[in-house]
Amino acid sequence: MALQLEASETLYYEGIMNLYFLESPQGSTPYLAIETDHTIGLPVEDTPEVLEIYSSHLLGNEETVEMHGERKPKTRDECLEKIKKWHERWKTGDYFSAFVFYRKERPLSIPANQAPEFFSQAVQQAKGEPIGHAVLGHGSKKGEAEFGFVLRKKIGDVVILDQGYEEEIIYSIYQAYAPWLKERKIAVNKGSDNESSFAKIFATSLPENRPVNGTFAMMIGKPDKTEERFGSLRNFYYTTPEEMAVARQMILWQRV
Repeated sequence: MALQLEASETLYYEGIMNLYFLESPQGSTPYLAIETDHTIGLPVEDTPEVLEIYSSHLLGNEETVEMHGERKPKTRDECLEKIKKWHERWKTGDYFSAFVFYRKERPLSIPANQAPEFFSQAVQQAKGEPIGHAVLGHGSKKGEAEFGFVLRKKIGDVVILDQGYEEEIIYSIYQAYAPWLKERKIAVNKGSDNESSFAKIFATSLPENRPVNGTFAMMIGKPDKTEERFGSLRNFYYTTPEEMAVARQMILWQRV
């Protein structure tokens, strides 16, 4: 029996964003995909393929993490620990977790009411080389989510960094995924009263990270503050899922 597929489309900057979702059995990773003009984002799963991606190209790669976190590559075991944490969140219905982003080789077309097998097949046919990682995870306060992001500099001789992939991935999480979570009343960091809440998103970026700061400036505005974190000065950007939903609608209205 086919499960119900949700598909929502919004326009990103000068491109599109599609969010596909299909309910999965309890205790398994949801059928979820985010599509932009040139990327496809999929939930992180605990597989040898994903571990190789993270340890060789993403969090374990010195070039990739040059402007991320503590700016030091993680060991293979540290990558595995992160992957297991994010995968466990997906399996237990905690959708404040991480995505692997791939270069898109062909459009991801998934009609409504398709079986899970069709969903998985369509994703595998559409995705290409892994290019980045994004996480909308748990912040330090009730109702607060923290965004993190890394992107490979190049694949072979093909340059990836500062080619527009940053904008597509960041916008897709902020203006498609975050509002979708809010609409579904999925909470992050519930308080002691167990009240559902998703009130704020924040991210930090090194001042010299021009592509990412430029994207945040265009999407959110000036940084709220600059202070030390992870041993370096960082710009702090705050917004809400409601503000991102309104921004998305404004883009839609302008394109009508």
